Amino acid sequence: MQADTQRNAQKCQRRTGNLAEGVPQTSMRVQTKSIHATSPDTDFDLCDDTASEASPCGTASFFAHRETQQGVGVYRVHEDLVSEVTRLRKSFDHVQTSLDQSVTEGKQLREILDQVQHAREQSSTEIAQLRKQMNRLGSIDSVDKRLRKVEYNLSRMDGQVELLTKMQLAGTTSHHQEKAPSYPREKDHNMA
Repeated sequence: MQADTQRNAQKCQRRTGNLAEGVPQTSMRVQTKSIHATSPDTDFDLCDDTASEASPCGTASFFAHRETQQGVGVYRVHEDLVSEVTRLRKSFDHVQTSLDQSVTEGKQLREILDQVQHAREQSSTEIAQLRKQMNRLGSIDSVDKRLRKVEYNLSRMDGQVELLTKMQLAGTTSHHQEKAPSYPREKDHNMA
């Protein structure tokens, strides 16, 4: 019977090692009512004075305590997961809000771009109209320059015509004087 108890204690001892680190630890679960023991893994008291039932690896209350401890661990993991999910949701909401704002800003920029393009098209149309007017004004300006030149030439021609007219009048008078005899008229003598 003592051999069975020792074998059960060894099995219990093999199971208590830290499996994550691969380091077996000596279990203090084998105990008697007179020995007070503490778990090296958790620093929890493995003895429970209210325990009345003995088992090969400790008291029945140890297992109840261990289940409670595991329940607390699961609860903490659950709380951590809930906290992480909440944080991720907030982060997602923030990203979604930023994305929505970016989409809205993109739409606003597209509208502004459309307005600028429309204004550019209007400006191009107005510039084309102004060019036509400038070409007409340029034509008017060239006509005005030609008209001034004609007026200048006309005044020159008027001066030339006047000079020619004077020369012709002067020439006609001098031409009549050349045809007339230069001797005195005998009219007065014949009458006498």
